[in-house]
Amino acid sequence: MEHETTAGLEQQATGNEQATGEQDHRPSARQQERQRFRRSRKRRDTWIAALCTAAFLVALCAAVVASPGWFRVHTLFLNWGEFHKTLPAILHGFWLNIQMFLIAEVLILALGLLIALVRVTRAPGLQPLRLAATVYVDVFRGVPTLLLVFLIGYGLPALQLQGTPSQPWVLG
Repeated sequence: MEHETTAGLEQQATGNEQATGEQDHRPSARQQERQRFRRSRKRRDTWIAALCTAAFLVALCAAVVASPGWFRVHTLFLNWGEFHKTLPAILHGFWLNIQMFLIAEVLILALGLLIALVRVTRAPGLQPLRLAATVYVDVFRGVPTLLLVFLIGYGLPALQLQGTPSQPWVLG
C-alpha cells in the first residue's frame, strides 16, 4: 500500500513540475546574451564566407577572361550560333540516352534479381550456378569500373568467340 501511495505522489509531483516548468522557463540574462552573441557570430561568419566566395569567383572569371587563349575558347566553345544549330541534335541524343536508361534499368533489375536468387538458393544441384553468381558479383564489385570497361570493350572482341558481339555500340 505504501508503495502505491509513494508512486502516485511521485507521478503527481512530476506531472505538476512538467506542466509548470515548461511554461515558466525563461533563459537567464547571461544565456540570452550568449544566444545573441552566437547569432551575431553566425551572421558575421556567413557574410565573410559569402564575400570571400564572391571575391574568389570574380578573380577566377577575371583570370579566365584575361588569359591569352580566351578568344579562341570563346569562339570554339561558347559560340551562340553554333549552340543554336546543334541544340536539336543534343536534345535528340539526350532523349535517346533516357530511353536507353529506361530499358537498361528494367533489364538490370531483372538480371540482379535473378543473380540474387541464385546466390541465396540452397539446392545442391544449383551449386555451380551459385558459384558462378558469387564470382560474377565479387568480380564486378571488386574491379574498378574503368578496368571493366576496358576488359569488356577490348578483351571480349579480342577473344573472337563465336556469337559474342564485337561492335562498339553493342559493348557500350
